[in-house]
Amino acid sequence: MPLRAIEIILTRTVHGVELKAARRIGGMPMASSHDGKSIAVLVSARDEELAVRKVWRRLQDSLPFDVLCAALFPGPDGLLQMSIPFAPGVKSIH
Repeated sequence: MPLRAIEIILTRTVHGVELKAARRIGGMPMASSHDGKSIAVLVSARDEELAVRKVWRRLQDSLPFDVLCAALFPGPDGLLQMSIPFAPGVKSIH
């Protein structure tokens, strides 16, 4: 399966022990930005949607998520795809 790059924008700065714990729990390679407010994660998944779901499922209790960006690089249409996790009761609009 191809590797997907997912960017996690955090609600607060994460460093040290908290970041190490997230790496251990998630079992995915990740790197933090210099200010600790965003993390890039590499995840093996068939497509971006599954990659975002996998990252969310593995790390939702470990990190203070604000936004998940499903692609650090433009997709085939040239646009960045984003995913914002909502509560299960929120309905999607197509």
